[in-house]
Amino acid sequence: MRPRFATMMLCGLAGASATIASDCPVPEFESEVYQVSLPQFVVSADLDGDGDVDLAVSSDSFPTDEVTVFLNDGSGLLTVSGRYEVGELPRGITAGDVTGDGRMDLVVVTAAGVGSVLPGNGDGTFSARVDFTVSMESWSIDLGDVDGDGDLDALVGNSLGSAVQLLRNDGAGLFPARVFIPAAFGPRGVELADVDSDGDLDALIASTGNDRVSVRLNDGSGAFSGTGEFSTGDASQSVRAGDLNGDGVPDLAVANATSDDISVLLGNGDGTFQTAVNYPAGDGPWNIDVGDLDNDGDLDIAVATRSDETVPIFLNDGAGAFGPAIQVEVDGFSALFEWGVSIADLDGNGVGDIAVAAQGRSRLIVLRNVGGCTGGDPCPADLDGDGELTLFDFLAFQNLFDAGDPVADFDGDGSLTLFDFLAFQNAFDAGCP
Repeated sequence: MRPRFATMMLCGLAGASATIASDCPVPEFESEVYQVSLPQFVVSADLDGDGDVDLAVSSDSFPTDEVTVFLNDGSGLLTVSGRYEVGELPRGITAGDVTGDGRMDLVVVTAAGVGSVLPGNGDGTFSARVDFTVSMESWSIDLGDVDGDGDLDALVGNSLGSAVQLLRNDGAGLFPARVFIPAAFGPRGVELADVDSDGDLDALIASTGNDRVSVRLNDGSGAFSGTGEFSTGDASQSVRAGDLNGDGVPDLAVANATSDDISVLLGNGDGTFQTAVNYPAGDGPWNIDVGDLDNDGDLDIAVATRSDETVPIFLNDGAGAFGPAIQVEVDGFSALFEWGVSIADLDGNGVGDIAVAAQGRSRLIVLRNVGGCTGGDPCPADLDGDGELTLFDFLAFQNLFDAGDPVADFDGDGSLTLFDFLAFQNAFDAGCP
């Protein structure tokens, strides 16, 4: 999906702008564990349109490879709403309205060369899968409109080979053909983000074979070119884009499996990046996500590691620099072989929680954030700051949404969609205390 920007439901929201809390403490977490057979990756999104963030997990379940959907009751309590068969050996999973019907769909790619769309019904259930062809050992997927036709296209990374796959959406959620974008060997991690400030989405590729992030620039029609290569740590596995230093330009966070660190590359806004700053993360960083973990208005980092029994997080100083890793313990359970990680505010307390797919323990682990500057604003829908909920708050929300302001990201998924309107409506209906 689109670049992740801070969700600004912060301490002291007033009018259409937020007052950033400067004294939020280090976040603290409580663990909740859900049984999932051999989970691979996890995605957070509002899957049933109720304004709460739900989770979906790809899983090498026996005897059926499947996606497990967890719906949120609004307090962060998750319940399995369904399991859906997908292609053999599922890996990367993402969510988006690929069918164009206003409902959130799920899209999965597999190591067996099959991609699957699970069309959403709008209530957290999904119809039978519709398959499409991807390369063998497909590993990761991101969605975005790369050709400006209003449909979400797919960028897919692979464990093998020296190219990533671009699959254009036919408008009905089908991906009938693919083209290949050259990259270094083992282009596992992919992300779509506008890194050259021209209004279209570019391709970011983390490759295990050259210890770099490759940048391929979009010409606006969905054709990618260029040879931008930016050094990272060793064996780059995963890349995420987000504005880490608050200058309005996407920066990059990269997980490096062999050098046991993460790389942060600040963007220049023209498709180039500054020299990477590397931070030790633990044994075998495998996946990475960005989100606000301490509710200070900037994006922090959480990492899934291959062998450690903790989850490393990195807190942002607001300028895109990070302190040493804080190793978050998982109460009562080890999180051995963490493959997937996602940051989202599951319980609506204004700070990001962390979901981890612990493949080696067959568990989905949710780290509920009970520290930091929790609580958010008691009346988040009062966007004009007059203490009342009126038509003017709707107008303020519309203006923020149209301007692409992250304050309008009411469902906390890092992108502005129809679901933010629904989340705002729910907040409006809840009233002020």
